Amino acid sequence: MLSSFFERSVFFQGIGVKGLGLRQLKALPSRLAKANLPAGSSGDGGLLPVLPVRRGPAAKLSTWMIKRRLAALTQGRFDEWVIWMRFPSPELVWAIRGCPFARVVYEPVDHYAAEPVFSANDRQRVRSAEAELARRAMVVTTSAGLARQFDTAGGGSHWLPIGMDTSLKATRVSRMDEIPRPRLGVVGSLDWLADEALLLEVAMKRPDWHLVLAGPREGNWGRQLERLTNVHWLGTVKPDEARGLIAACDVALNPCVLNEWTAEAFPVKVFDYLAEGRPVVSTQMSELDIFKDLIELVPSGQFVAAIERAMATDGPEAVSRRRHASQRFTAQDRARRAFELLIDTPSSVLAMHN
Repeated sequence: MLSSFFERSVFFQGIGVKGLGLRQLKALPSRLAKANLPAGSSGDGGLLPVLPVRRGPAAKLSTWMIKRRLAALTQGRFDEWVIWMRFPSPELVWAIRGCPFARVVYEPVDHYAAEPVFSANDRQRVRSAEAELARRAMVVTTSAGLARQFDTAGGGSHWLPIGMDTSLKATRVSRMDEIPRPRLGVVGSLDWLADEALLLEVAMKRPDWHLVLAGPREGNWGRQLERLTNVHWLGTVKPDEARGLIAACDVALNPCVLNEWTAEAFPVKVFDYLAEGRPVVSTQMSELDIFKDLIELVPSGQFVAAIERAMATDGPEAVSRRRHASQRFTAQDRARRAFELLIDTPSSVLAMHN
């Protein structure tokens, strides 16, 4: 959506391997062949080369390769381009030193320095690169907590929730017809961030309720749920099918694990839950306080009671309030507001590259 405001956009993805073993090197051709442009974008795809060794001469070589790549793309006319970064890759941050881009934008979507899979050294590298980037960039965040973290950013810090996509229409999912009511829906990545123990408790305490899980599943997540007949696995679904699935549920759940990583996260799925008018029960994520009059925000031990309450108090008026609230934040409005922040003048199209 943002790309439509620019004369030209190029979407880069970092490409490389995690090591120099035979298996990693064999995987490199397929990784190089990827060209994952965002759906509906009006830009080109590109690759940024990064070596798997992230320190010493190898890191310097990655930085040099990235800078050469950016210089070739822009033909050295950095002042005609905006560089928009979603991750503070140290090599990329080092590569843009001395490159006079028209604007530098940093859009963190997570608290990267708290990433559980990172080593202590990786966290420190990311933290240092992020601090350097923030001194130069305008920061646009997906949560209020992240915006507060960068309140001293050189170009200011702005909170713009991602919101729901107004162009997306719910598609009926026929498999839902086979699942009895009441249906409790969880849509999104099924991994360590989704509280498996909490969902197990809900499914076991109320075997008459049917838990519907839709989204990519990671590793062994959900093994305890597999044996339960009132848990239904729909796998990965398309965005329009996800909206249809949500619409076919009686209550939508956000059973997020609470830790340092999620403390300042805003679960985007909630916008789709509200857009379909569904009652929402969530663990107590502080970022969701803006919807506390519409969402049941409860400790994990009170989930069952909150679901019962949500179903008992649902009705046409509540559905209308939720749908109306979802219109406060949309992906389309976010793209427009982000562009206006970038150029400091509303409703005009800049002849600039991104």
